[in-house]
Amino acid sequence: MSDPDPETFPRKAEPAPVHEGLVAYLTVDAPLKAATFYVPAFSAQLVAALPAEAQERIM
Repeated sequence: MSDPDPETFPRKAEPAPVHEGLVAYLTVDAPLKAATFYVPAFSAQLVAALPAEAQERIM
């Protein structure tokens, strides 16, 4: 195998976008109910909720 071309290797990856603000990682009994509480209570924004196989769980 020949040496990689220095013009194309190694390639630099683009940095991931940075979201400003607080990212909370919580464990609660009713996550969707908690999220609906936090949104108005803290002027929060729900960015993503990934439902798990069991309907009462989200990731």
